[in-house]
This record gives sequence, structure tokens and C-alpha cells, in this order.
Amino acid sequence: MSNHCDHLIDYFNGQLSDEEKRSFEEHLTTCGDCREELRELQELTDDLGFSAEPIEPPSALKQQVLEAAFNERTPNDVKEDDDNVHSFTTDQESQNSVVVPKKIVRN
Repeated sequence: MSNHCDHLIDYFNGQLSDEEKRSFEEHLTTCGDCREELRELQELTDDLGFSAEPIEPPSALKQQVLEAAFNERTPNDVKEDDDNVHSFTTDQESQNSVVVPKKIVRN
């Protein structure tokens, strides 16, 4: 095997430049090992998208995700004197204040 063989996975995944791709395709004409491995990779992945049965998510899932997102605490919801947060300034000159939670609390 030559160092061209090292490019097999990148070729398979479409990650080579046009020049590298041409060079590797030329290599494939003379390297049976790479041709065989490439054929095996293609066989393994051709039906991959169809190998799992599609499932329907629960109908309430979208609503649960949206509710969870909208119920998250934002910096505007946090008071600087809250025991669960750290408060510090980010810029000495402008005295901009940032509030950072000490821990995330999930309901």
C-alpha cells in the first residue's frame, strides 16, 4: 500500500480537493486493495439510511420542547443579590455588569 491509500476515507467522504480526487482516482486504477475497500464501504453504506424503521415522535414532544425553552431563566430574570448567582463587571471603565448562575437548577 502506498501513502495514496491513506486518502481512501477522505475520498469516500468527498473531502479531497479536485486535484487530490483526480490523483486518488488514478491510484485506484492500479491499487486493488483500495478498490476492494472502497467497494466494501459503498456496500456497507448504500442502504444505511433505510436500515432503521422510521418512528413518529410523540405528538406532545414539540410543545414540551417549546415550553422548556421558554421557561428557561434568562439574565433578566436573575437578581444580583440572589444566592445562586455570581455578579461581576466585565469592563472596568463602563462598569457593565454580568450575572452568571452558580449552578443550573432543573425542575
